Amino acid sequence: MAILPPIPYDRPQTSFEWIDWYTKLKNSIEASTILHNDLSGLQGGTGGEYYHLTQIQYNAVSNLSETIDDRVNALLVAGSGIGLAYNDGANTLTISNTASGSIADYAPTFLLMGA
Repeated sequence: MAILPPIPYDRPQTSFEWIDWYTKLKNSIEASTILHNDLSGLQGGTGGEYYHLTQIQYNAVSNLSETIDDRVNALLVAGSGIGLAYNDGANTLTISNTASGSIADYAPTFLLMGA
């Protein structure tokens, strides 16, 4: 990073000196490469732990789809006449009718409820 001139404390922040100093600071930052692990004074994280996550946390985020699939499977509960089949390897969840008969057997009930 380039060495900046002293901050012009004795000038108004709208002065040429301040604008020039800010411009040099901005150009210096944009022209340099700052590596995450070279930053100091930040809490959390060590070398190789990006975004300040532990390896376990990083793996959980990286496998978010799998985590959501497993959570949905845990939340859903089969009920009377309804079956659930979760296939983790195929990434599928099948909801099926396990009751005897068919939906047509319940048609009159649905019609009465809609009346």
